Amino acid sequence: MDEEVDRPNNIIGFFGTGAGVGCTSIAKIMSKSIAAAGHKVILLGLNLYEPGFDQKPQTSLDQLRPRITSKILQESDFELIKQNGYFYLPGNHDFLSAQDYQEEEIEYLLEQASKYADVVLCDFGSIPESAAWYVGIQKSAIRLFITHPKHNYRLPALMEVANQLDLYPHDFQLIINRATESAIVNSKNLSQTVGSHILFELPQYEGFPENLPLSKREQQMVEEKAKMLLTAIDIVEVTQKKGWRR
Repeated sequence: MDEEVDRPNNIIGFFGTGAGVGCTSIAKIMSKSIAAAGHKVILLGLNLYEPGFDQKPQTSLDQLRPRITSKILQESDFELIKQNGYFYLPGNHDFLSAQDYQEEEIEYLLEQASKYADVVLCDFGSIPESAAWYVGIQKSAIRLFITHPKHNYRLPALMEVANQLDLYPHDFQLIINRATESAIVNSKNLSQTVGSHILFELPQYEGFPENLPLSKREQQMVEEKAKMLLTAIDIVEVTQKKGWRR
């Protein structure tokens, strides 16, 4: 049987419930963890309104767009930036073009990235009004909502958007970022209200900065959850059998 037909959907989508919730940082943490396990990982910045990269990058989604529209992407196009063991394509820096992207462009980009990686992680950001978010929420094998207990009113609203695409709470998992004991709505209540399972939580330690590095215990937890996700989409088994690991 042709390998392209055999290949499982290897796309993991990250969707935020609001600006600054940590969608990009969580996607990078997961990318690093999966790459450390020996898989070839490509992280795509597909938040069309926020590139997720502070400096002017060597490449980015907008710089690659002519090759996307011409459908001439090659493996090397995804390998210009490597950090923490994974390849990274920063998002759109041309903010005026954010609403110009077409669904077929994003579909082609995802198809090509999937060919050249064991796992493709995508940071789709927090704004549904984009071709990338719309395509991503339908094409991802695993959909992760990055949220915070304070976003208890935003998450149900995003679920309503997903419902219009025949996606339901059980099609998503939650990552609770910067959870605090003093939050009015705790993580468990948020999960029960929405109806989605919590994959994991990363706490915010009161009195400390938000960008503390992960503790050893937290890192081990992320590694375990990452392995669970890969097992769920048959990546661990398939990469060993088919030799797709690069």
